[in-house]
Amino acid sequence: MNLTQREQQVYDLMITGASQRTIAKIIGFSVRSVKQHSAHIFKKLGVYSTREVVAKHYIGLGYTNENGMPGAELLSKAERRVYDQLITGISRKQMAANIFLSEHTVRFHLRVISQKLGTNSMLEIVIKHYTSGQNTEMKEAA
Repeated sequence: MNLTQREQQVYDLMITGASQRTIAKIIGFSVRSVKQHSAHIFKKLGVYSTREVVAKHYIGLGYTNENGMPGAELLSKAERRVYDQLITGISRKQMAANIFLSEHTVRFHLRVISQKLGTNSMLEIVIKHYTSGQNTEMKEAA
């Protein structure tokens, strides 16, 4: 992926879960500039959200975490199906289509998952899934 120097700076902060406002403060330019760089990153990666950028980043590095983040064992079967879709970074609409549920049901499960895992956003779940301590392993390159 060919990112400009500024896009790379935004990308590096984006995968940590930093907000656009925080990224702008750290790098030293406007939120509008961060939004423009983010849009370029999305286009180059063929994604539609920061959540997808983060998931692609960790998946591309070969990270795996089959057990999920701490607390994932408390999820019901239906919640785990939604969680497994969520960690790929796809949208709620895509999740619903993939597992044959309504968007309303997916939203409900996501709310319960966030409560059980003690998170505030879907992005936070994705980041914690791939970065949660001892269960995270690197796949060996073939």
